Amino acid sequence: MSSAGASSAVFINCPDESDLLSKAAVTDEPRQEIAEVGHDRCIVPVSDANLDTWLNPAGCYFEELHTILEARERPYYENQIAVW
Repeated sequence: MSSAGASSAVFINCPDESDLLSKAAVTDEPRQEIAEVGHDRCIVPVSDANLDTWLNPAGCYFEELHTILEARERPYYENQIAVW
């Protein structure tokens, strides 16, 4: 999904505040390789297949939403020392 598509899907106009646009990020404990470079949180990505359900959860039970968070990809990040 492009960043333009993600932005338009996430922004919601509030009925009383037409200028109020908001975003939030769900975070979790970082994987070891992320923690080793000093990060204490890591974004939980929601897959494209689950995005509509996550953004429009009406009628979903907590367990269904929790399953979406658990179904995320867990990539391995390789750290490299940058030479300046």
